[in-house]
Amino acid sequence: MKRLLVCVLALSACGTKTIVQCTMDSDCTANPSLSFCDVNGEYPASGGDQNVCTPVPADCPVERCGCTPGAERCAATTLGVCNADGTTETTTDCTLGCATDGTRCANFAPANGLAAALAMAASEPDADLPITATINDAGDIQNESTGLIIPIKSILVSQVGVPAIRVYIARSFKIHDALVIATKEAGSNPIAFVAT
Repeated sequence: MKRLLVCVLALSACGTKTIVQCTMDSDCTANPSLSFCDVNGEYPASGGDQNVCTPVPADCPVERCGCTPGAERCAATTLGVCNADGTTETTTDCTLGCATDGTRCANFAPANGLAAALAMAASEPDADLPITATINDAGDIQNESTGLIIPIKSILVSQVGVPAIRVYIARSFKIHDALVIATKEAGSNPIAFVAT
């Protein structure tokens, strides 16, 4: 332990402040609130002093301090999710940067009530529609050269005062050329393609 002499001249009082010296976290057991050994004096709580016990810093790297399994944190353009072992993280690039709460990637917020469809799209497969595809507003996409229905998720999203939108959902779409038809049975729904 290192003791510093601290004097406050205005009050004419002197005292000592105890700084616990350490080389690793296991040296910091005297005070549970000071369980982190700042070896290089790189975190604010150490005031630049090296080898002192401090509170665990909020920005302590996962490989140094561990994490809570499943916990998410986002900084700049990277989302980190704590793995089940509590000592490693899986990272993902956030195309739109981080949300303001710092716990997730920022999201695109589509209009016309399509946000739920966009959330579903992340777990759907990629869709590659052939030149012979016929897309209709009743919910089917058919490969005209084979006669087979192409399995692409679709839902109806209600609108106020106008027909519901027929929404086709996939992680991504490649539409080379397609014929879009309206059906009387569906009431000529507008069509939307939603992909992440």
